[in-house]
Amino acid sequence: MVKLIVLAALLAAAPVRADDRAGLVSLSLSAGAAAPLGGATVRRNAKLGPGCGGAVSLALSESWDAAFSYDSLNMFKTRRLRLEPFLLSATRSWRGAGYWTPAVRFGAGPVIVHQARPRDTDSQTSFAVRTGLGVDYSLTPDLGLAAWADYLFAARSNSDSREVHAATATLAMTFKLGKL
Repeated sequence: MVKLIVLAALLAAAPVRADDRAGLVSLSLSAGAAAPLGGATVRRNAKLGPGCGGAVSLALSESWDAAFSYDSLNMFKTRRLRLEPFLLSATRSWRGAGYWTPAVRFGAGPVIVHQARPRDTDSQTSFAVRTGLGVDYSLTPDLGLAAWADYLFAARSNSDSREVHAATATLAMTFKLGKL
Protein backbone atom coordinates (compact mmCIF):
# COMPACT_ATOMS: atom_id res chain seq x y z
CA MET A 1 0.00 0.00 0.00
CA VAL A 2 2.82 2.39 0.87
CA LYS A 3 4.43 1.71 -2.51
CA LEU A 4 1.19 2.66 -4.28
CA ILE A 5 0.94 5.93 -2.35
CA VAL A 6 4.57 6.82 -3.13
CA LEU A 7 4.10 5.94 -6.81
CA ALA A 8 0.92 8.04 -7.02
CA ALA A 9 2.65 11.00 -5.35
CA LEU A 10 5.61 10.78 -7.76
CA LEU A 11 3.39 10.61 -10.83
CA ALA A 12 1.16 13.45 -9.63
CA ALA A 13 4.03 15.81 -8.73
CA ALA A 14 4.38 18.74 -11.11
CA PRO A 15 7.75 19.27 -12.79
CA VAL A 16 9.51 22.61 -12.49
CA ARG A 17 8.04 25.01 -15.02
CA ALA A 18 10.48 26.28 -17.64
CA ASP A 19 9.86 29.95 -16.83
CA ASP A 20 10.70 29.32 -13.15
CA ARG A 21 14.23 28.00 -13.79
CA ALA A 22 16.47 31.08 -14.14
CA GLY A 23 18.70 31.36 -11.06
CA LEU A 24 17.91 27.85 -9.80
CA VAL A 25 20.86 26.10 -8.10
CA SER A 26 21.03 22.29 -8.22
CA LEU A 27 23.30 19.58 -6.82
CA SER A 28 23.81 16.31 -8.72
CA LEU A 29 25.40 13.08 -7.50
CA SER A 30 26.25 10.46 -10.11
CA ALA A 31 27.43 6.87 -10.44
CA GLY A 32 28.21 4.88 -13.55
CA ALA A 33 30.91 3.24 -15.64
CA ALA A 34 33.78 4.30 -17.91
CA ALA A 35 35.22 2.36 -20.85
CA PRO A 36 38.61 3.21 -22.38
CA LEU A 37 38.82 4.11 -26.07
CA GLY A 38 41.64 5.42 -28.22
CA GLY A 39 45.23 4.25 -28.39
CA ALA A 40 46.31 0.61 -28.19
CA THR A 41 48.36 1.15 -25.01
CA VAL A 42 45.38 2.54 -23.12
CA ARG A 43 43.01 -0.17 -24.40
CA ARG A 44 45.53 -2.91 -23.59
CA ASN A 45 46.11 -1.71 -20.00
CA ALA A 46 42.60 -0.60 -19.04
CA LYS A 47 39.03 -1.91 -19.22
CA LEU A 48 35.51 -0.97 -18.14
CA GLY A 49 35.47 0.35 -14.60
CA PRO A 50 33.34 2.27 -12.09
CA GLY A 51 32.92 6.02 -11.88
CA CYS A 52 31.28 8.49 -9.54
CA GLY A 53 31.04 12.24 -9.24
CA GLY A 54 29.05 15.32 -8.50
CA ALA A 55 28.14 18.70 -9.93
CA VAL A 56 26.74 22.05 -8.87
CA SER A 57 24.72 23.79 -11.56
CA LEU A 58 23.05 27.14 -12.08
CA ALA A 59 20.12 27.63 -14.46
CA LEU A 60 21.01 30.62 -16.65
CA SER A 61 17.69 30.62 -18.49
CA GLU A 62 14.81 28.28 -19.12
CA SER A 63 16.94 26.10 -21.40
CA TRP A 64 20.61 26.73 -20.47
CA ASP A 65 22.56 25.62 -17.38
CA ALA A 66 26.18 26.12 -16.34
CA ALA A 67 27.80 23.51 -14.09
CA PHE A 68 31.05 22.75 -12.30
CA SER A 69 31.65 19.02 -11.97
CA TYR A 70 34.16 16.56 -10.57
CA ASP A 71 34.34 12.88 -11.52
CA SER A 72 36.54 9.96 -10.54
CA LEU A 73 36.69 7.45 -13.41
CA ASN A 74 38.54 4.19 -12.74
CA MET A 75 39.59 1.93 -15.60
CA PHE A 76 42.00 -0.88 -14.83
CA LYS A 77 43.11 -4.22 -16.23
CA THR A 78 46.84 -4.91 -15.90
CA ARG A 79 47.23 -1.75 -13.81
CA ARG A 80 45.06 1.11 -12.70
CA LEU A 81 44.15 4.11 -14.85
CA ARG A 82 42.15 6.84 -13.14
CA LEU A 83 40.88 10.13 -14.56
CA GLU A 84 39.77 12.99 -12.35
CA PRO A 85 38.30 15.75 -14.53
CA PHE A 86 37.26 19.12 -13.05
CA LEU A 87 35.01 20.53 -15.75
CA LEU A 88 33.02 23.66 -16.40
CA SER A 89 30.06 22.64 -18.57
CA ALA A 90 27.17 24.18 -20.46
CA THR A 91 23.95 22.17 -20.81
CA ARG A 92 21.16 22.86 -23.31
CA SER A 93 17.85 21.23 -22.42
CA TRP A 94 14.52 21.14 -24.20
CA ARG A 95 11.90 21.41 -21.49
CA GLY A 96 8.30 20.72 -22.35
CA ALA A 97 5.13 20.30 -20.34
CA GLY A 98 5.97 16.69 -19.43
CA TYR A 99 8.30 15.03 -16.99
CA TRP A 100 11.01 14.02 -19.55
CA THR A 101 13.67 16.54 -20.59
CA PRO A 102 16.28 15.67 -23.26
CA ALA A 103 19.59 17.56 -23.07
CA VAL A 104 23.09 17.90 -24.53
CA ARG A 105 26.20 19.12 -22.73
CA PHE A 106 29.72 20.25 -23.47
CA GLY A 107 32.44 20.82 -20.91
CA ALA A 108 36.15 21.50 -20.64
CA GLY A 109 38.74 21.86 -17.90
CA PRO A 110 41.76 20.33 -16.20
CA VAL A 111 42.07 16.59 -15.62
CA ILE A 112 44.42 14.61 -13.40
CA VAL A 113 45.51 11.39 -15.11
CA HIS A 114 46.89 8.75 -12.74
CA GLN A 115 49.31 6.13 -14.18
CA ALA A 116 48.43 6.74 -17.81
CA ARG A 117 51.95 6.04 -19.07
CA PRO A 118 53.34 2.60 -19.88
CA ARG A 119 55.81 2.94 -16.96
CA ASP A 120 54.65 3.55 -13.40
CA THR A 121 54.98 7.29 -12.91
CA ASP A 122 53.34 10.02 -10.94
CA SER A 123 50.06 11.56 -11.95
CA GLN A 124 49.92 14.17 -14.69
CA THR A 125 47.71 17.19 -15.14
CA SER A 126 46.27 17.73 -18.58
CA PHE A 127 43.24 19.22 -20.34
CA ALA A 128 39.95 17.39 -20.87
CA VAL A 129 36.86 17.89 -23.02
CA ARG A 130 33.51 16.16 -22.50
CA THR A 131 30.40 16.06 -24.67
CA GLY A 132 27.26 14.04 -24.10
CA LEU A 133 23.56 13.35 -24.46
CA GLY A 134 21.15 12.82 -21.61
CA VAL A 135 17.60 12.76 -20.44
CA ASP A 136 16.18 13.98 -17.13
CA TYR A 137 13.01 12.74 -15.48
CA SER A 138 11.38 15.00 -12.88
CA LEU A 139 10.30 12.82 -9.96
CA THR A 140 9.07 15.82 -7.93
CA PRO A 141 9.52 19.58 -8.33
CA ASP A 142 12.78 19.36 -6.35
CA LEU A 143 14.12 15.94 -7.34
CA GLY A 144 15.14 14.49 -10.70
CA LEU A 145 16.81 11.41 -12.11
CA ALA A 146 19.06 11.73 -15.17
CA ALA A 147 20.82 9.28 -17.49
CA TRP A 148 23.87 10.47 -19.45
CA ALA A 149 26.11 9.00 -22.16
CA ASP A 150 29.34 11.00 -22.57
CA TYR A 151 32.57 10.99 -24.53
CA LEU A 152 35.62 12.25 -22.61
CA PHE A 153 38.98 13.16 -24.13
CA ALA A 154 42.08 13.84 -22.00
CA ALA A 155 44.96 15.34 -23.99
CA ARG A 156 48.61 14.34 -23.74
CA SER A 157 50.45 16.34 -21.09
CA ASN A 158 53.94 15.66 -22.50
CA SER A 159 55.70 13.55 -25.12
CA ASP A 160 55.87 10.47 -22.85
CA SER A 161 52.19 10.43 -21.85
CA ARG A 162 49.23 8.92 -23.66
CA GLU A 163 46.03 10.67 -24.59
CA VAL A 164 42.99 8.98 -23.12
CA HIS A 165 39.58 8.64 -24.71
CA ALA A 166 36.68 7.22 -22.68
CA ALA A 167 32.98 6.55 -23.07
CA THR A 168 30.96 6.97 -19.88
CA ALA A 169 27.42 6.09 -18.87
CA THR A 170 26.01 7.55 -15.65
CA LEU A 171 22.85 7.87 -13.62
CA ALA A 172 22.52 11.07 -11.62
CA MET A 173 20.19 12.15 -8.84
CA THR A 174 19.57 15.91 -8.98
CA PHE A 175 18.43 17.96 -6.00
CA LYS A 176 17.12 21.47 -6.63
CA LEU A 177 18.44 23.65 -3.80
CA GLY A 178 16.69 26.95 -4.53
CA LYS A 179 17.19 30.24 -6.34
CA LEU A 180 20.02 32.71 -5.98
